[in-house]
Amino acid sequence: MKALREAGATVVDAFGELPSAVVQILKQMKGQSLFDLCVR
Repeated sequence: MKALREAGATVVDAFGELPSAVVQILKQMKGQSLFDLCVR
């Protein structure tokens, strides 16, 4: 987990953190679609 966090990954420790983690990820994407990210 430490290596993932250091690499900039969003890691949650509990299910209760998922909503805020999803919001954070979407803000970081800045309008990019998930399809665009998967194609790369």
